Amino acid sequence: MDTRGLLTGFPSQDDLISGLMPGQLYVIASRPGMGKTSFALNICKNVTMTTEKTVAIFSLEQEHGRLVNNYLLPSIAHVTHESLNEGKLNAEDLRNIKAAKGNIEKHIFIDDTPSRTVPEMMAQCRSFEDLGLVIIDYLQLVHNGGQSRIEKKRIIGVITQSLKKWQ
Repeated sequence: MDTRGLLTGFPSQDDLISGLMPGQLYVIASRPGMGKTSFALNICKNVTMTTEKTVAIFSLEQEHGRLVNNYLLPSIAHVTHESLNEGKLNAEDLRNIKAAKGNIEKHIFIDDTPSRTVPEMMAQCRSFEDLGLVIIDYLQLVHNGGQSRIEKKRIIGVITQSLKKWQ
């Protein structure tokens, strides 16, 4: 495999796109409830587990605690969401959770501020020396800089155009 970008942790995807290439914009799209957030957070986990890069997540729909407790912590610690919520954890699980929390704190930045604009996200990302990946969960909720009259079907185009200029 000739992968030059960050590995997603999904080998067939990495083969197809040669990993996540610097300066590229990738959009995960599907119907509601199909697992877009889970997929993106699995990529986040895989990037942070295989590199020393920081991943910035701008979650415009879900709050920080929900992302960590429902997705990242169980996935990184290799425990089930149910066992974590119900407190059914053994000593090894607790060690794994502690290590996972350390990894999240060190490598994953989560901003759950609603109605962020692309320039605000860009400014935040400039503060990271080792930024490897930016995930924006729910593009349609990115504030479009006062262009509230844009037709709904054009909003994603305007937002992705702004993100593409970001590099």
